Amino acid sequence: MISERDYETANRLYGELLKKGFLPMNHTLVQPYKEEEGVRVAIKKWARMWRTVIHEHEEHLHLVAEPEGCIFATSLSEMKNSRKYTKSFEDKVDFFLISTIICTFFSELESGYDVKLSIDYEGISFPQLEEFVTNTLENWKHIDDKQDGAFSAEFGLAVKEMCSKWNKTHFSRANKKITTNQKTKMGYILTAMSLLEKEGLVYISKQHKTSYIVFPKQQLYERMQSVLPELDRYQVLQALIQESKNKPVKVSDTKEETA
Repeated sequence: MISERDYETANRLYGELLKKGFLPMNHTLVQPYKEEEGVRVAIKKWARMWRTVIHEHEEHLHLVAEPEGCIFATSLSEMKNSRKYTKSFEDKVDFFLISTIICTFFSELESGYDVKLSIDYEGISFPQLEEFVTNTLENWKHIDDKQDGAFSAEFGLAVKEMCSKWNKTHFSRANKKITTNQKTKMGYILTAMSLLEKEGLVYISKQHKTSYIVFPKQQLYERMQSVLPELDRYQVLQALIQESKNKPVKVSDTKEETA
């Protein structure tokens, strides 16, 4: 039976998780969760009620919104109108591009043990990520053109629109610091990685103003391990991105700069 004290403890823990997204397992608010079954049951009831899910890992306790029906999930329209994301999303194509950048980044983290070790130590530079994204989009366009648009229709991908915007976008702006509202490839990548950084899942090294490096945190690997395997759409996208890595398409150099 769950006591009133269990509910009060679970409520405090849920509120803190709601603010931060995750807490270390040695946090004072997490200790009752680890030690008392009533608290574990109570917080999972809270989570179900608000269409969220608790994920427990060795190092962190996570609170994650369900993909559909959760009032804490952020829609595209909310992101466009939010001060937090102002100017990051001009239209749906921007949103699709940023989602593709994030999925491509995740794909690199799932590429194998040796690759993971290299990324953990050296990170992934923005120019590297730009190259990965360009390769993915060009491969998708190549397939879509051969299939007269059937590829886009089958997988629900705005391939033509994404490729058109990406290929018309300059690589960066000469001698200018990268910003999230900058409509360049580096600006799009910074926007995508900043979404992860705001959640405490990556660290972006900005020592060089025109060539940032992103490093994944342990919290990101935990989310990828427990959340992403349950998302069917994500698994479809990952399969398409992985396939594009095996079929590189030679593309023209798009890394031009403009003042």
